[in-house]
Amino acid sequence: MGRKVALTAVPSLAWLSGARERAHKGDGRRVAWISTAEGEDGRSTLTLLAQRLDGPFTDHGFAVDNGGVLPERFAGASMAVLTAHGGVHPDGRFFQLVSDEGVLKVSAADLAAAVRNVGVVVLFICSGGRADKHPMANTTLGLAKQVLDRGCSAVIASPWPLDSQVPPHWLEAFLARWEGGDRLMDAAFAANQVVDKRFALDPARGLAMMTYGDGLLTKP
Repeated sequence: MGRKVALTAVPSLAWLSGARERAHKGDGRRVAWISTAEGEDGRSTLTLLAQRLDGPFTDHGFAVDNGGVLPERFAGASMAVLTAHGGVHPDGRFFQLVSDEGVLKVSAADLAAAVRNVGVVVLFICSGGRADKHPMANTTLGLAKQVLDRGCSAVIASPWPLDSQVPPHWLEAFLARWEGGDRLMDAAFAANQVVDKRFALDPARGLAMMTYGDGLLTKP
């Protein structure tokens, strides 16, 4: 279905109704975080990715933080794009932590707190959109779910490991459609189609960036 029509996943219809009534879109700021701290071998996939994302960020008015710690002033922004490594628990279940290629390791809860009350959050983080059944409650666990729980209106993220070639192709296409007035879920769908064609209809790349929350949002 994600290859043919735009989709969004919501925690519940009651949640969506409340989100639509609140219509939270943030304070107008566009912010991005991608740590360029290097590992012991001196190589950094994130640094190379930061260079490739610089064009879209500059063209669309993002304030970019390349520091090796979680940003402190992102709360309440209209859009935040976060790029990092994501880790799943060794038993293969549950999103566990976010890291860079230096020494940073933070929990999903800490990252979600850093982007509280942001309108739209885009996570270029492996398994950032993963959802696992809570072992003791009738709900799910995951990074995207925690971000929504922190007052954000929508999250776009991949439920599986994200190829580092996807973000530059996806972001430029997504922002162009968002600027043009598309609904969030439609802009994400159009960007996925660009990636899908670029990588020969590989679903791991072309269907990776999924929309969670209020996919009916439009640009403030």
